[in-house]
Amino acid sequence: MTHNVVTLKTPAAAGRTSLWRRLLDWNKRRLTKRMLHDMPDYLLRDIGIRRFEIDGYVEGRLPAPWAAPSALPVAPAAGVAAEPREHAKAA
Repeated sequence: MTHNVVTLKTPAAAGRTSLWRRLLDWNKRRLTKRMLHDMPDYLLRDIGIRRFEIDGYVEGRLPAPWAAPSALPVAPAAGVAAEPREHAKAA
């Protein structure tokens, strides 16, 4: 059985899609906040956040502590090769 999907290319249809997407995103944030607020403090400490920071992380106002910094150059430590070397095979 096949399903035919009709995509409307009108501004009204785009507005409904945008509204639907915003509603889904809001609900996802709401559920994430609820889940994090229901966690005990020791679990929040394990993931590196405090209870009062939950809303900021979920809303994107604070950078997540577990996310790698973007585009920050990292210099290799002294005496450490910048690229891994291939090990020679023993004959």
